[in-house]
Amino acid sequence: MLRKKVSPALVVSGLAGVAYALSAVLAAAVGFRFWVPWVVYQLLDAAELRRAPWLSLLALHAQPPALNALLAAALRLGDFLGCGPEPLLAILFFVLGGVVVVLLARLVHALTGSVWLALAAVLFAVADPALHVYRTVFFYELPLAALLLVALAAAWRFLSDCSHGGEGALLLFVAATGGMCLTRSLYHPLWAVAMFALLLLGRMRLAPDGPRRRVRGVWLRSAVVLALLLGFWPLKNALLFGAPVMTSWQGYNLARGTAAQSPPLWSYLATGTVPEPLHEEWGQVAPAFLRDVPVLAAPEKSDGGRNWNHYVFLLTDRELTRDALRWRREHPGAWLRQSLANYLLWGRASYLDSYWESARGPDNALYRGYARWHERLLFPDLRGAVVRLTPGAAVHADTTVWGGPAPYTLFALVGLPALLVILAVLLPRRLRSDPAAWVALLAAVTLLWVLIVPCLTDGTEGNRMRYPVSPCVLLLAAWSGAAARRAVLRSSGSLRFRPVHRED
Repeated sequence: MLRKKVSPALVVSGLAGVAYALSAVLAAAVGFRFWVPWVVYQLLDAAELRRAPWLSLLALHAQPPALNALLAAALRLGDFLGCGPEPLLAILFFVLGGVVVVLLARLVHALTGSVWLALAAVLFAVADPALHVYRTVFFYELPLAALLLVALAAAWRFLSDCSHGGEGALLLFVAATGGMCLTRSLYHPLWAVAMFALLLLGRMRLAPDGPRRRVRGVWLRSAVVLALLLGFWPLKNALLFGAPVMTSWQGYNLARGTAAQSPPLWSYLATGTVPEPLHEEWGQVAPAFLRDVPVLAAPEKSDGGRNWNHYVFLLTDRELTRDALRWRREHPGAWLRQSLANYLLWGRASYLDSYWESARGPDNALYRGYARWHERLLFPDLRGAVVRLTPGAAVHADTTVWGGPAPYTLFALVGLPALLVILAVLLPRRLRSDPAAWVALLAAVTLLWVLIVPCLTDGTEGNRMRYPVSPCVLLLAAWSGAAARRAVLRSSGSLRFRPVHRED
């Protein structure tokens, strides 16, 4: 009786799942526990989400809706089951962590053909304290990482089989990228449109005969779905508030680190008071059924924290955005220095607190020691050498946070630039015929987006923002290594067997 051969992809998935489960057990042993950080600015008031979830979400303008909508659903279901939202969200985030690790393994294996590279990527992923930091807190980062890997896996499926329309894979890609835009405003609709266009361009390059009518219909339907996903939130904000935005924090974020000022907003954030002219303006422009909703009008949430979804953000956003952009146009040198500082902050380990430089996670001696070891091994600090070479550089003051001087990591100074150069060399020729190269291109575009946007705007917390694309770094490093190795082997093979032309 013949034994059926086990698929290497299945083996990789199984080993990745085992590695993830073991790492989660070890994380629990050192004190990682799931929690909901109600005090963070991005979450709406728990009492209002529980009392009037639909009205609260309708009144939301500071953020895209997905994170608070998920929290509202967990509150409602947790109350029904009598367990509260935390156990339900803990299960969901555990599953999302597994999705990240397993899909990373499958993608590396698919793009490189190497089981060993896939397992190496898994080990790097599960050994990263950031996986367990963001797996055990209700926040953006882990859902975004999972959605991004789902999008890349769908892109691989869509590109690797050009003989069919691939509508299911394309719709999954659209749903994942659209879901990212509805989760965090960093992932702008322009990014999602660019990703969709690149995916279709890749399909056209790999299948140069052009789409048949059925395939064009698939693409058109997917484009309509993407437009609906990207458009409904700014349309809601335009209809209710006269502001077609994904977030009303744009002006605040752009103003950080600049001379742009909004005294009414600063006064509100400091004291909770709103100047009378703004209060009167709100009374004139607000929809009657939302005018006094606590999610919009109360200066504090029920836990005592400041309400960052207050209408004062809506009324000051446009002017503050304009002033912040004007400052950048008028001070290009200062903007460049600020962007360089943001890049150096972006390159820190993503599990470090962006302001205090300490590792996020439980106060456990074993974990703290491990995090220090991990940081020294994978993110060694070269700040001392850089400061000795450039002692008078103003950027050193800009990279000093509350916890002291931030590290200038080897990853930021050498690793990432080297990876981007290698990709620039390897990608162009392979885009002609290799679907793996197009998936690598999509991953690289997202990595660059999450690098450039925070560095040009508000990048103090860039290292935290980087976590969702950390799997992309592993994926791109693995693909680059495999592609470079194949290129060297082909080159040596062609030299070895090239016939010698003799002249008699």
